This record gives sequence, C-alpha cells and structure tokens, in this order.
Amino acid sequence: MVSFLSLSFFYHYRRKTLTIKVSRFDGYLSPEFRRLAMGRLFSDIHSHLSSKISNPSTDPLKLAINSCHDTSIGGILNTLDAFDGRWPPFTSNLGIELYASKDSSSSLPSFSSILPSSTKKAKHFVRVLYNGRELELPACKAEGNHLEGTKGKVCTFEAFEGVLKKWGMSQAEWEKECGE
Repeated sequence: MVSFLSLSFFYHYRRKTLTIKVSRFDGYLSPEFRRLAMGRLFSDIHSHLSSKISNPSTDPLKLAINSCHDTSIGGILNTLDAFDGRWPPFTSNLGIELYASKDSSSSLPSFSSILPSSTKKAKHFVRVLYNGRELELPACKAEGNHLEGTKGKVCTFEAFEGVLKKWGMSQAEWEKECGE
C-alpha cells in the first residue's frame, strides 16, 4: 500500500527545535501511485493530442479546459518529473500546447519560423507551461527529443507521447488495478 501523506521529523540539535514536514506529494515517488493517480488523465491528454494530429481538419477541438485542485497540479508535475518541491500556489495553472511544423498539413499553430531544417522528421511539438513559465521536462532533454535550442522546453510529440503512454491507463485498467 502506498501512503499519500507522509510526515518527516527533523530535530536541530543546536537550536533544540523540532521541525515537522508534511508532504502530500511523497506518494508520487511510487510508480504505482503515479499510474493510478494520473493514468486516466494522461490517457485522456494523449487521446486529445493524437486525435488532433491524426485528423487535423476533422477534429473540431481547439481548446480543452480541465479544472482541478492544487494537489492535482502537484501530481501532474510529479508525474512529469518537473515538480520543484513547492506547493502549487493559489490559482496555479498548467497549459499543454500542441504545435505543428510548417511542412505539416495541420491547422495547428506553427513554430515554422524557428524550426531548423534538421527537424523535418518530427512534425509536431508539445510545450508545457506552469504558471506561464515553460517547463523543462526530463523526458525531452535528450538530443532529438526537443526542438533544437529549447533545452527540453519544447518536446517532440514522440518524446511527450512516451511519458503519456508510460503512465496512461484506461478506465477499465484503472478499475482492474484498483480492485485487486
């Protein structure tokens, strides 16, 4: 069983003080917890992005908005390995943006003016924003997993998709794993 809430006690010998650290995000250290907590959402995000890439002219979705609590935002950041250890402040927000390169037949916004010629193979890119700030995702840092010059802040769709698939799960899979 995975604990969602953990308490840590630190005793400072010189000051003779006891500090109690409470973290609601320690559960995300467990792969099982990440998958069960964020799997259905990651699967839903993957479905929306894949549909837009596969059917750019027939998929009417231009914007999807989900509402959640600070603990969900912390969970998403943890699952993306982008959590900085600080509790998400009030009114925090996450944005996941999908872009297409100029040579794509997509109606999506384009990074075409900054795309080097070496990126012709990867036609779609994803950028994740947290409170208006671009996130560097570890899954996108490797050479070829991000738009050149972005240091992992603009992922190839394939690299981002790898994270979504790693943690994603269907409702039926979730029910089966939670029922065991």
